Amino acid sequence: MDYQPFLLGFAVFVAVYLVFFLIRVFADMYLVTVALLCGVAAYGIEGFNFYKEYRELLIESGISKYLSLNLSTTPDTGSIAVVAFFIIMVGVILCLPMLPFSATYRAMLGVERLTDDEERRIRRWVREEIDREEEYRQSRQPHSEEYDFPIQPTFPPLQEKRE
Repeated sequence: MDYQPFLLGFAVFVAVYLVFFLIRVFADMYLVTVALLCGVAAYGIEGFNFYKEYRELLIESGISKYLSLNLSTTPDTGSIAVVAFFIIMVGVILCLPMLPFSATYRAMLGVERLTDDEERRIRRWVREEIDREEEYRQSRQPHSEEYDFPIQPTFPPLQEKRE
């Protein structure tokens, strides 16, 4: 019976780890789902004639009174923009708790480094795009005496690294 505390501790450790692993795995899916539902809700303002329901929700919740919003009974451009703004705010507030677990968000912030292969591949794509843009600019450049100067690179340090 001495092994029970160890097994209990190990089970708790594994459970906590698995919960955070699952949160991390499904965080991006959660963000996409919330964004999709907010998009459907925004489409429903005029597409499904839900404006009256949204207006009632804003009035009954006290938000329109607190912010001194006068929403018209018929949907006009300003009222639709106000309702769409509140849909955006609800979506952002729902997504905030999941952002630290999102792989996309962590990559954008640079929390997780890319592997060497991924970094090489991205550098190659950037290099190809720069070469393609330079070829396009050279093909579009008129051949006259006033354009005899070479094209100055936009990013000199990047140009030096490529060579």
